[in-house]
Amino acid sequence: MQGKNSSEFFYIEMNALSSSEMTINMLTVAEQLPPSARAIYTLLSEQGPLTSKDLIQKCDLAPRTVRYALKRLTKEGLVKKAPYLLDMRSSKYFVETG
Repeated sequence: MQGKNSSEFFYIEMNALSSSEMTINMLTVAEQLPPSARAIYTLLSEQGPLTSKDLIQKCDLAPRTVRYALKRLTKEGLVKKAPYLLDMRSSKYFVETG
């Protein structure tokens, strides 16, 4: 796939797979993430939508580490980002359940 980056390829591949195959692929991608990103993914999947400030407080990680982890998780398609309507300067991050 020339001209495609890995996240585009992953997205296209996910659409062609069944839900059980997609879960296996997502687990494979999650295994390649740093421990901080895996911790944030777990927290988001257990506690629902959170802002980056919420994640910093709950994970006790440096703000820069949380921002990097969210960027990686969003890029890989494991976490979605939505505007936080109570404070439009920030966003809520969540794991989409299927």
